[in-house]
Amino acid sequence: MYIHSMWNQLWRWDYKIRKDIRSMASLSFIKNSGSVAVKQEVDELESEVGDRSPDPENYTIPQRIGLFLGPVLYFIITLFLNPEGMSGEAVQMLGLISWIATWWVTEALPIPITSLLPLLLFPITGVMETGDVSTSYGDPLIFLFAGSFMIALTMEKWNLHKRIALAIIAFIGSSPNMIILGFMTATGFLSMWISNTASTMMMVPISLAVTKHIADSLKNNSDTDTSPGNFPFGTAIMLGTAYAATIGGFGTLIGAPANTILAATVNNLYGIDISFARWMLFGVPMVVLLIPLIWLYLVKIAYPMKVKKIPGGRDIIKKELKELGKMSYEEKIVLTVFSITALAWMTRSLFLQKFIPGIDDTLIALFGAFLLFLIPAKNKNGGILDWNTVLKLPWGILWLFGGGTCTSCRYRELRIR
Repeated sequence: MYIHSMWNQLWRWDYKIRKDIRSMASLSFIKNSGSVAVKQEVDELESEVGDRSPDPENYTIPQRIGLFLGPVLYFIITLFLNPEGMSGEAVQMLGLISWIATWWVTEALPIPITSLLPLLLFPITGVMETGDVSTSYGDPLIFLFAGSFMIALTMEKWNLHKRIALAIIAFIGSSPNMIILGFMTATGFLSMWISNTASTMMMVPISLAVTKHIADSLKNNSDTDTSPGNFPFGTAIMLGTAYAATIGGFGTLIGAPANTILAATVNNLYGIDISFARWMLFGVPMVVLLIPLIWLYLVKIAYPMKVKKIPGGRDIIKKELKELGKMSYEEKIVLTVFSITALAWMTRSLFLQKFIPGIDDTLIALFGAFLLFLIPAKNKNGGILDWNTVLKLPWGILWLFGGGTCTSCRYRELRIR
């Protein structure tokens, strides 16, 4: 009975983490933005997503398979696999990686809980000591992400990231193809600084509102099928938004979890420090190249639009900007701190280290977050950033980073030996 109760609690925690991520993805504050069209679309999304925690007893077939496949793979690898030149520890590590990866992919257990398995399994199997394993969960890059999450959450709290996105879209144009490019550009830029999930979900309600308006404008046009699932503009803008979020994540060191994991692994194994600016020298050109290529594929090959100009398409974006009103004091402060932080990240390795020895990207991110805590807000009590906002940090994702960093680094160390 106790085990069954704990099992249910694990899944409730998993659901809460997912719900927190959805909240971080800006659905709640967009509903308060004042736009009737956007509110309606968000309400429809929430009604589809629902507010019910999944029943832990309703296991899917992949989850049931993964639950048993993970340990089975571990025992098969450790008992029967003996590659030449691979130590016993490395074989153990390979088996553990197979176990953990299987549970991650199939979600046999909640992903954040699976991410803590190294703390349990590595010491038991003799691969690593408990202290060494736990150190990976406190890697400086984990705190870099925590600091950047705090800044991103503050941007979302005061609607600054929505203003940035709308301004980019309004600047680019109003033809169907240009609107799609505008959404992709805005999403890609935001995804360079905040999580891919947050940037995508922030743009989804706006893109739905624009798609609905455009579909209504073209419903009497015999050349275009505007029915759900068949409207090429709607499909292209939704896919483009998702693709751009992923591509934008390449641009900066904090743009995607894989970036920080790679940087931590390279630093641990080879002593090579991939700074924020050094990453951008490679990442930004990729973003600049890939977003236009994906856009051309979507609008010219996959989902071409016969209509070249849509009446009122740009008006929705302007209306959203107008409803936001003038930039508030809090938005200006957040924009200033964000700009200073981004500039410091980009210039740290160039000249900032000469004046402040020991400074790194993690310290810069945390300094920006502390500034937001210290500066008081004018329109609300407390600081620009408060503790209630910080509680929305996706700790499950940070655990996932720690587990991935620990697992990958230890396996590569054993392979090198």
